[in-house]
Amino acid sequence: MRGFGKAVQGLIKILLALGIPKWAIAGAGGLLLLWAVPMLVDSMEKDRGRRVLHLARLEDESVRQKADAEALATAGEDLQQLLLVTREAIRGGRRALAEEGLVKLRAAGLKRQELFRLEDQLYGALPKHPVAVEIRAQKLLDAGRSEDAERLLTRALERWPDEEALAEMLAASDEAGLTT
Repeated sequence: MRGFGKAVQGLIKILLALGIPKWAIAGAGGLLLLWAVPMLVDSMEKDRGRRVLHLARLEDESVRQKADAEALATAGEDLQQLLLVTREAIRGGRRALAEEGLVKLRAAGLKRQELFRLEDQLYGALPKHPVAVEIRAQKLLDAGRSEDAERLLTRALERWPDEEALAEMLAASDEAGLTT
């Protein structure tokens, strides 16, 4: 804070040198505070869910589960709060909470590109081409990881909705009973 204080002192000296009276400087500072404090308080309120998760990261599992529920309840349907909670969940390795956050963000209408970015952070990046997705999904199915293959195909269809081969592969895996 010492640097900020010196910057304010320097600004006051400049304003005084320009001939602005002290009462005008003080009044402008007061108006600035009246304008900034509500925004600061609002910002702190929106960050509450993320802070709950961050503080519970080193606690045992039961405390973390309570923190997860509290963070989601605090976020409610607010897009910005859900985004903060989901990012913190991804950063903290809380996959179940991050997945729930993604579902809520999708329902709340978050932009598709931001959803794709969050999914890439959580599940890993999608291949650059739909054919590579098919190959990876087939490998996952062969390894018995049908849930991961279904998630991969679903994500790929969201990104490339016109790819019939991906839709057929997803439908075939559903018909075979390989997915849950």
